[in-house]
Amino acid sequence: MLIEKHGVQNPVEGFNALWQAKVWQRHHCRNVAALERVSASYIAAHRAKTAARREGAPARRRFPARFAFDLRAPLTGTMIFLRRSNEQGDVHLLGRTFPVAKHWLHRLVRCEVDFTQQNIRFHALRRRDPDNHPLLDTLSYPRPHKLFKGSI
Repeated sequence: MLIEKHGVQNPVEGFNALWQAKVWQRHHCRNVAALERVSASYIAAHRAKTAARREGAPARRRFPARFAFDLRAPLTGTMIFLRRSNEQGDVHLLGRTFPVAKHWLHRLVRCEVDFTQQNIRFHALRRRDPDNHPLLDTLSYPRPHKLFKGSI
């Protein structure tokens, strides 16, 4: 099942809620050392239970050894977002509203922002056929040309 509008923090918050329910609320420890023991036992059991899922995940690519981050280089590549269309078939993305498909109301949409080609491709997501994402529309999206104002 796809869940939209949850960021990177969502799995962390989910685990924190589990830990609170399974450790904090069930065990009344006299001191921090006892709590650490109970917590370590729970974490070890949780890691053992979820090991197959972690091992079945695709391997992460190695980070390039000679990577140099250029803040002045134009954006390239593709970013993928999941959004839900509204009652008009529009999708709110990157601070704007895009008209996507009048027939795809209140449904999940895969939005591929292609900075190199300077467009956004909108694909329909369907539960019945999760491997088939029909193209709903392709819209022009000029690449932003703002300079980065920050520090790394």
